[in-house]
Amino acid sequence: NFEHVRIPYYCKQLNEHIAHDRVRQLAEELARDGNPDIDAYIATLDEIRAGSVQEWVPMPEAYEQFLAQENNPARIHSTGFQQLDDILQRGLKDGQLGVVGGRPGAGKSVLMLQMGIAASGPGQTTAVVTLEMPGTELVGRLKRRYKNESELIALPLTFLDSTSEIGSIAALLRVLARRKELGCIVVDYLQLIEHKSAGRGESRERQVAYASRVFKRLAIELQVPVIIGSQLNRDSTRDDRRPRLSDLRESGAIEQDADVVILLHAQEKNNKLEHTFYVEKNRNGQKHPVEATLIGNEFRFEEHAEERTTADIDEEYFP
Repeated sequence: NFEHVRIPYYCKQLNEHIAHDRVRQLAEELARDGNPDIDAYIATLDEIRAGSVQEWVPMPEAYEQFLAQENNPARIHSTGFQQLDDILQRGLKDGQLGVVGGRPGAGKSVLMLQMGIAASGPGQTTAVVTLEMPGTELVGRLKRRYKNESELIALPLTFLDSTSEIGSIAALLRVLARRKELGCIVVDYLQLIEHKSAGRGESRERQVAYASRVFKRLAIELQVPVIIGSQLNRDSTRDDRRPRLSDLRESGAIEQDADVVILLHAQEKNNKLEHTFYVEKNRNGQKHPVEATLIGNEFRFEEHAEERTTADIDEEYFP
């Protein structure tokens, strides 16, 4: 029995020794590297650290974590849209993966950033992984809405636009989570993610599926909502029909991993371009559409105030 107690202890000590040794080797390698890829070194260091973290959680500890989450209103994050919050049972939850899908120009970036800003509470920051445009360009667009400079600077946003490699992104997000309290993570957008470790000839669909699962794991590990953008495939443009879950481009895994999927659709109504947020997947609630107007010169959406009846919703979903 004494040996049974000692074996896990020595295994833990051995794992810690191996981790320390790998860190030392990595430091020596960095010292010899004349042109280091810092993101790659951070990713490797993060892998070493993750390997030394306890993975098994006993039931009493799991129950304590459950109670802490259930009794903490801060674990629920507003989307910035009252109707959307109502559909999602007050908002996005810690550990959830949300997907915003849309065709080019549908307003994915606007919606995700607006949700990300609303999701961060006092003292928190939203990490924005921007792959389509530099962070400075996003700031320029936000300036249309927040014309007061002090209000703009006070926005709870931290940008990452220096890498598109999934391992580096995950590592840098973990580093940020240790330095600041995260309220939300926004990734714009999934199809621009690269995977350096992908095998030769590995399909793009498998790479996107891998990235989707990494972000789902990050949501659970860091206990924040993660919102990722996704393009829709070309079939979604036919007949100007409303988008479906099957239109998510390059990976059915996105639909599987996501807790919430919102698909954007724009239509001409009364000589105006109106947008609808179709909540096509909601793991813990209902699936109602929300109508909104894109105010382009202010880089924001404004939801319609009028109430939708049950008959309207049934007609949308069961024509």
